[in-house]
Amino acid sequence: AAIRGTAGAYRLSPAAPPAVAPPAVASPAVARNALAGLFLSMVPPTLNNVSADGLSPWMLIPTALGICAVGWVLLLTSPSRRRTFRLGLLLLPPAVIDFRSPLTAPLITLLPFYVGVLLNQIRPRHRVPVVATVNGLFVVLWCTAPWPADLHRSISMLIEDLALGSMLIWATYSLARLSELVQLLHRARADLVAQTVLAERTRIARDLHDVLSFTISAIVLKADLCRRLLTVDPVAAAQQLAKLPPLAATALGELDALVKQEVSLSFTEELTNARAVLGHAGVDVKTVVDDLHCSGDLDTTLAVVLREAVTNVIKHSHARTCSITLQDTADSVYLRVVNDGVAEDLASEPTAASDPSAAPGSGLLGMAERADGRLIARRLAAGRFELAAEFTKASEPRATKAGARAAA
Repeated sequence: AAIRGTAGAYRLSPAAPPAVAPPAVASPAVARNALAGLFLSMVPPTLNNVSADGLSPWMLIPTALGICAVGWVLLLTSPSRRRTFRLGLLLLPPAVIDFRSPLTAPLITLLPFYVGVLLNQIRPRHRVPVVATVNGLFVVLWCTAPWPADLHRSISMLIEDLALGSMLIWATYSLARLSELVQLLHRARADLVAQTVLAERTRIARDLHDVLSFTISAIVLKADLCRRLLTVDPVAAAQQLAKLPPLAATALGELDALVKQEVSLSFTEELTNARAVLGHAGVDVKTVVDDLHCSGDLDTTLAVVLREAVTNVIKHSHARTCSITLQDTADSVYLRVVNDGVAEDLASEPTAASDPSAAPGSGLLGMAERADGRLIARRLAAGRFELAAEFTKASEPRATKAGARAAA
């Protein structure tokens, strides 16, 4: 009962949150370093240009520090969209209004990097218009400036600047996007690992509840029978007591098989065990069973469902009669277990087939999972309780992984 309760409670209760939050995924160093290196490579030419335009040598170091500070915030801190927009409102208007000034000219160097970061934060259909607008604005600024004497050379430099700016925009966008995708990949991998661990723990809890609990229930029944026979018929008590070590060994073997994912049960053997256990519990058993022709996975699943159904009859009802019916057709297998000792806790439990939003008991939940939702658990007339599960041979039932490996 303790094992069933523990396994059932684990399956029905969400996992407790970790005491320490998992560490945040670090930004991929290669993409970020490449982006930082690309940005730093543009700082010396920018300083050389503003120095040639008349900027005081004493202002070169503060200018370089200012450019690097803005680049660090823009490229290495992953700013939010709102923060990026605010940064643009702070830096771009001075550059547009007085782009010829040595103090504001470095802002033009920051423009391609800013646009590249911005492209990652806007919708895809807006990206081409944004790039076209930026390049158009650059051309307009060039046209509004005094025309140089060598017009052909100036046009060539304009084309070179447009090409370089577009290349920097594309490179910044690509490297920043690569960094985000790698982060998403790391998070997806971590989530996949967590889901795999949770699925395996849930499988073990389900199999522990559905498989091992039957053998433990049989041990409890025989131990109770020995206790009652001890003063009435010591010989019979000794005979029943001699059956306890094999049952305990069977339980240990099942536990080992659950851990190693090697559980493989036979419905025919399980039916024989069910008759014996129900008989020891004082339940009259009637069986109508067709010859079973199915795969090993389906055979294991049927055996587990029958085992759980019989365990529920023993533990949760006061049955005197129990009928087990198995119908094997060309397309499906239908298992039906009916007893006359309706249990309030079982009969009131909704199933996945009747009410998916409700919280069924762990035993019925496990059978519903194995039956892929094709499960009926309901009251019948005259104080009877019916449990029926249908399996389609064409679709693989949700047997244990262990059963699938054993069949392979």
